[in-house]
Amino acid sequence: MQELVKIDEKGRLLIPSDIRSALGINGVREVMISCDPKEKKAILTPLYSKDFIELKILMGDRYGSLARIADFLAEKNFDIVMSESRTLEREKMAEWVVVGQYQGDVKRLVQELKGKNLAREVRIKNET
Repeated sequence: MQELVKIDEKGRLLIPSDIRSALGINGVREVMISCDPKEKKAILTPLYSKDFIELKILMGDRYGSLARIADFLAEKNFDIVMSESRTLEREKMAEWVVVGQYQGDVKRLVQELKGKNLAREVRIKNET
């Protein structure tokens, strides 16, 4: 199924109703956009759960920092759906944005991350 759509001056596009129906997107819904810059393609994937949490984690830019935090989140049953990391300052500061689901107390999870010196700062978005 394909449709030609326009993107307005603010970068918005309207997904045609037949495509929304085929994807099961009805009403307000979050979608994940994946981009392949080499192929000049973007893929939209609907997220079917409304209880996603986004954590923006600031950590030291050292070997293994992200892996240690990922292991910690896995031990706590934080189900990662998507993530993106970047270096803010080489060998000093990095950022990891993690989107996922967590059934426990998110504030307590954040306190443990900081208490174990895994993260310098953690911001929570979409807390349920």
